[in-house]
Amino acid sequence: MAALKTGEGDEERVEEVVAKRFIEEHEGYGRQFLWGAGTVFGLAILVLALPGRAAARWTKVVLVAASVTVAGLGIRAVVSL
Repeated sequence: MAALKTGEGDEERVEEVVAKRFIEEHEGYGRQFLWGAGTVFGLAILVLALPGRAAARWTKVVLVAASVTVAGLGIRAVVSL
């Protein structure tokens, strides 16, 4: 969240050097990362709330897969610079 808020202020300065479409693309990737991280956080809470080992086990598998996906989203956001 903080990166999105501070990035909006820096956007004006960077627009003089970088094309606006690249800035908007980077911002979009950042938003995808933020939503993905929020989803993983929700899944982590779900793991704690689910009763029984079987339900928690499959949720952990999904959580690991989602975490790897979010890591990829983060890398894409950084590389898009």
